[in-house]
Amino acid sequence: MKSIYILGLFLLSAPLSAQYIQDTPWMEELNSKSALSAKGDNPQFSMDEISAAFDAYWQDKDRFAKGSGYKPYKRWENYWQYFADANGYLPSAKQLWQAWENKMDPIGKVINPVIVGHLWVPFLRESFRVSYREPEE
Repeated sequence: MKSIYILGLFLLSAPLSAQYIQDTPWMEELNSKSALSAKGDNPQFSMDEISAAFDAYWQDKDRFAKGSGYKPYKRWENYWQYFADANGYLPSAKQLWQAWENKMDPIGKVINPVIVGHLWVPFLRESFRVSYREPEE
């Protein structure tokens, strides 16, 4: 029974870890440059820097090869380009968490009156009664 729980936990967590690959080949050069410039333990790169490194990596490779990683990166780039700040940097995990907490904070939010049950009154409640009578013979 214990092995079933362990297997279930592994199967549930595997898709989560499979979606993020930190050490992609096109990021190796950027990471080595950041280590030389001593930006810190977790350097941030702009979307332009990441895209330039990606394009440089893919210059001499076949992007149409099955499972090459070209299309997932382009999907990632297309999704995250709308979340970049004015300088082109992606939000940090702390900023994303703060945005989530701000969204879930109910203080100062206007409550939708349609959702609140005691404010809902059916239209034509009294005048729309239907009665059924047996036909007279």
